[in-house]
Amino acid sequence: HYEKVSGGEAARLLGGAFAETDEVIPDDVTGMKRLVLVAKKWFKRYYPHANFAYHMATALYYVAYMFDRTAYNSPWLHLLGLQVRRLTAADYRAMDERGPARSGLAAPANGSIIRYTRNLLARMLTGGLDFLKVLLPLSIFFYRFLEWWYRSDFHRKVQQAPVPPPPMPLKPHLDGVAVPEDQTLCPLCLKPRTNPAMAPSGYVFCYPCIHRHVDETGLCPVTLTKAMPAGIRKIYSMAA
Repeated sequence: HYEKVSGGEAARLLGGAFAETDEVIPDDVTGMKRLVLVAKKWFKRYYPHANFAYHMATALYYVAYMFDRTAYNSPWLHLLGLQVRRLTAADYRAMDERGPARSGLAAPANGSIIRYTRNLLARMLTGGLDFLKVLLPLSIFFYRFLEWWYRSDFHRKVQQAPVPPPPMPLKPHLDGVAVPEDQTLCPLCLKPRTNPAMAPSGYVFCYPCIHRHVDETGLCPVTLTKAMPAGIRKIYSMAA
């Protein structure tokens, strides 16, 4: 939400004209709308400081926990009063003396249908959790095997298919921006391209020009087809 109200990805990468400044709230705006604008202004101004303080507190807790300065490795665990620690030999002996753990849901069947059903459900739940101990490692192994298979040369040889021809280039729209005859000029600013980038339609512009246009309109300026800022690709080398 902070990236959205502060200008988005373009403001973080390019700054300058892309960054949104604090807007002045008119005096005639009252009620809930004014409250929303004030909250947005304060959020945009103080969220970076709160975010920095949160991550700094977490980092300090980690460092203090490593050097035995605190028993908590997180400020949230400190607020809840929960400690994460290893079981000791004394803990194991106490567990053995208490005997096997018994679920609070399980009740001996003494003729009552409700208690019998509760006991059955508790056993089914316990058995399901025990089955997950085996199912999860097998699922991870199977997933890793499929990942290796699809990346291996064996899969490429089996699934290798002829490369389809490239699609036909999109023609400029009559209501779109005209493409200059000089291929080195940006169709939007009509100046030599700087930091060239390609829109999803295949046409090349200056990166700031096409990013601003697509972010505002959601369309390619030449073909008027739908486009998203994530679909813009920078071009690091272009033939003359």
